[in-house]
Amino acid sequence: MLRLVSVSKTYPGFQLEDIHMELPAGSILGFLGPNGAGKTTTLRIALNLVRPDSGQVEILGRRWDEDEVFIKSRIGYVPKDG
Repeated sequence: MLRLVSVSKTYPGFQLEDIHMELPAGSILGFLGPNGAGKTTTLRIALNLVRPDSGQVEILGRRWDEDEVFIKSRIGYVPKDG
């Protein structure tokens, strides 16, 4: 259902480097870690709210750059703030 392959993102003072993750359909994932560990950045990349500097994201077997309309029609996201 969700797959991240070699995903990286750099901001001034922060680096998310070479993330590999696979979440099969029917699975539940909890992100735990200290502030600044990259939890929110990873989720924002997975949801196509932030573009990774490198790597590939697949949701439901499709990539954002190939089938954004399909993916958006099948997922939901409710942010904590506003």
